[in-house]
Amino acid sequence: MSPPNPKSSGPATTPGSSGSAEHGTARTGRGGRAGAYEYRCWPSAGRAAGLRLRLARGWKRRTEAPRSDIYLLPPPGSGPIVSLAKLRDGEVLEIKLWRGSVGRLQYWQPGMRAEFPLPARARDALDRALGTALGLTTRSARGRSSPTGESAAALCAALEGGPARLVTVTKQRQMFSRAGSRVEISRIAVPGRRCWSVAVDDPDARRATAVLARLRLDRLANLNYGQALSALRPPAAASEDMP
Repeated sequence: MSPPNPKSSGPATTPGSSGSAEHGTARTGRGGRAGAYEYRCWPSAGRAAGLRLRLARGWKRRTEAPRSDIYLLPPPGSGPIVSLAKLRDGEVLEIKLWRGSVGRLQYWQPGMRAEFPLPARARDALDRALGTALGLTTRSARGRSSPTGESAAALCAALEGGPARLVTVTKQRQMFSRAGSRVEISRIAVPGRRCWSVAVDDPDARRATAVLARLRLDRLANLNYGQALSALRPPAAASEDMP
């Protein structure tokens, strides 16, 4: 997997509501969960290895269990992805909201987390995120809910072959934390391709910017999962395609 490496890192203006991003300090989102300023880049394998060694000195490290998430992406040409939806471990719907940008940092807030069968508010949120008429919020003539939101399998079956896109992403992650900042280094695999991803997230924009500069990650483009996965083309054959 070779994510694009454009000269710019995305819109400098706010794609969603800009109020939360302008102040440089994260605000509380739904369910009392705070948002964070995020910067995700896609370095070479060698650069990721060097960063792991550097963070091993002075940062607290935690290795996460491998996980496969299914990202649910809107049709091509839909514009900036301001609601990023995924099925965590292929089972639980999560939607986070891009509320704006501070410099090159993207400010994201938790928007929705729901298990199946999806409640009405989760079906509404997913319809808005994908921008497609999936019938998630409709009812049959007998007043029964659409079966699309009854299970993850039913949802994926409804999306496959339609304008929206499903991408399964397997992640092996190491998390490094210090003084409120967090750096995630991930080994990423999508069907036929593999690469590395590094993300900095912090509730404080100035602190996040300082970490990026100190680690020299700000020299790479900031591409969230929605941006990177939307730019992928189906591989002709499986490959160890490292950027």
